[in-house]
Amino acid sequence: PSDYYFFMDDDITVGKKTLELYMEHAHENCCLTQWGKVGGKNPGHAYTSGQEYSARRISKPMPVEAVIGRGSIFCSFNGLVNMLELEKELRKHPAYEMGREADIILGMANDSMAVPAYDNPEALMVDMGEKGVGMVRESGHYQKRSRIMEVIYDIRKRQNQSNK
Repeated sequence: PSDYYFFMDDDITVGKKTLELYMEHAHENCCLTQWGKVGGKNPGHAYTSGQEYSARRISKPMPVEAVIGRGSIFCSFNGLVNMLELEKELRKHPAYEMGREADIILGMANDSMAVPAYDNPEALMVDMGEKGVGMVRESGHYQKRSRIMEVIYDIRKRQNQSNK
């Protein structure tokens, strides 16, 4: 086990100070990203609606309900364990697709934050372009991701009620 794990898409790469930025904001049950979303009236649809937070546009860390796969995720060991526990429950649901929602599950299982890098261009992730490929090109991709968010909200609601 490591204290922290770093995940990133195949169409981006790190800047010179990306890991320093993440370490500056890391904590025990965290999941950090440079890109995240917070939902509106229906938080289960945060993926296709809601407010986006990007490291390029924020000046302080912002809590997010969902981390967005396009980019990178930095999480603690506990954060990874939290994800695996949530995924055990999700595997029972027909809307779950192995591999498609890993970033959403990781982000929603933890205290997730979008971290700022607007004043530090060396900390920003470097976009290498999708080159016309990827799951985002599949029909219904965003709707599937919103649906799994709804399922996660329902699971968390049940867990919170049983813990009372």
